[in-house]
Amino acid sequence: MWKRRSVLATGAALSIGTGLTSVGAAEADIDELPDGGADFTRPDGVAWRYDGPRDTRSATVEGDRLYTESDGTVYAIDTADGSLVWETGDIGADGPPVVEGGIVYVAGEPVQAIDAETGEVNWESEFESFEMAVGHGMVYTSEDGTVHALDAEDGSIEWERNELTVEWEISGETEEFTVDSLVAGDTDDDLVYVSGDVETGMFTVAGLDPTTGELEMTMGRTEQVAGLAAESGYMGIQPTFDYSFLYDISTKERVGSVYPSVGYTFSGDGFFGANRYGDVSAYDLSAGGELAWEMEYAQSLPQVVGDTAIVLYGPSSVKHTPEESEDEDRVVAYDLATGEEQWRYVFDEREWTHGSMSAIAVDDDTVYLERDGELLALRSETEAPDDPEDSDPGDDEQDESDEQDEDQQGGKDDSDPGDGDSGNGGSGSDNGGSSGDDDDGDVGNGNDGNGDAGNETNAENNSDADNVPGFTAGGGLLGGALGLEWLRRKAGVDESTSVNDPSE
Repeated sequence: MWKRRSVLATGAALSIGTGLTSVGAAEADIDELPDGGADFTRPDGVAWRYDGPRDTRSATVEGDRLYTESDGTVYAIDTADGSLVWETGDIGADGPPVVEGGIVYVAGEPVQAIDAETGEVNWESEFESFEMAVGHGMVYTSEDGTVHALDAEDGSIEWERNELTVEWEISGETEEFTVDSLVAGDTDDDLVYVSGDVETGMFTVAGLDPTTGELEMTMGRTEQVAGLAAESGYMGIQPTFDYSFLYDISTKERVGSVYPSVGYTFSGDGFFGANRYGDVSAYDLSAGGELAWEMEYAQSLPQVVGDTAIVLYGPSSVKHTPEESEDEDRVVAYDLATGEEQWRYVFDEREWTHGSMSAIAVDDDTVYLERDGELLALRSETEAPDDPEDSDPGDDEQDESDEQDEDQQGGKDDSDPGDGDSGNGGSGSDNGGSSGDDDDGDVGNGNDGNGDAGNETNAENNSDADNVPGFTAGGGLLGGALGLEWLRRKAGVDESTSVNDPSE
């Protein structure tokens, strides 16, 4: 599992369903929407475009750089103007980079540490691993059932562990079990978490001392673990079948679940789970992990800035018709606690494909997403960047956004794409101008047109969910608790093997 704190099924797709009821995040009157919440102002245009190699599913934003991996190469992109700062070449990297202390860590063949400023490889491991978590001055990886703790500065092995001995109370008696074939999971402020096989049909998650590898706790007997992430006292577990579970680590109680799940993510104080019907369930960790709201027609898992959850929305081509105002792709911001819509940034044209899932990354003022084969940076009060070699900002989205600002004040009709094309990427000023490209630019807040921004699920970069090595999506078709019970019996695990069993 990656320190990106999200788990999605390899090859899984988020399809857009119909007939589902939203618990929260009800459709708002766009005339009443503010320009932004307290934490994130609505973007008003495209700051830059980047059409070089990347995989948005692996995008990690840290400081003034966006780091991404594609086909074994790690890329660093300047978040100010979209220019390529450096690339490593094919070094066998695999999965989202993790950035900490000025170092970019990547799993793969082998695990490597890269200088964040220069792109030079500082060290590499003697083995390959596709599971990785970073914390406590360590890089935790696993290979062939053994967990390795590597010194983050030089890659030397600090400790290794390939089995655990646990004691569980079963039917009133204490029994001892050996846990082997360990897999690295995630870290939090206190522990590093691993998963392992106990015996046929029995699995567990264990918390180890980060510096010694000594066993500190287990979560009890669990379903099989294909991926896990930990954050703010909570843990998300993805078994191999169609569920995602949220647990309170202190009580070891399950407090939430998603079915049929395509994955989940931790972001800020939120835990978000997506199902294959296009619903996202939002759990507020600051409120005890309670289910805060749900939304329909999600095109991505949300990312949180402060108390604002930002997500991509793609309506169903079955339920919505082109004449309806809701038949539009958009970026939407919700209040994390209530699900109240804060703002939306709307696209002129539908480009997301039915049954696929996009990915977004955010920092304090920018949303990064894919559209029409390009990586876009959406932010407020954008300024025309220089013309970097590896960026293509030349479609005047910002000029069109400026025009939309006039529209919202009673000016032109939103549907008017303008009559000019400066071809230089636009400007943050209000001196007019427009674009011949009507894909991006209008910002929704005044009428049914709402304007447009830019994003698309790209078949090459975004057709699958985040790649979690070793993860196999389940194909269960049963629903709700009945499906879970059937799958447990099929795996030979009954109710007595729940995660709430006492452990040492």
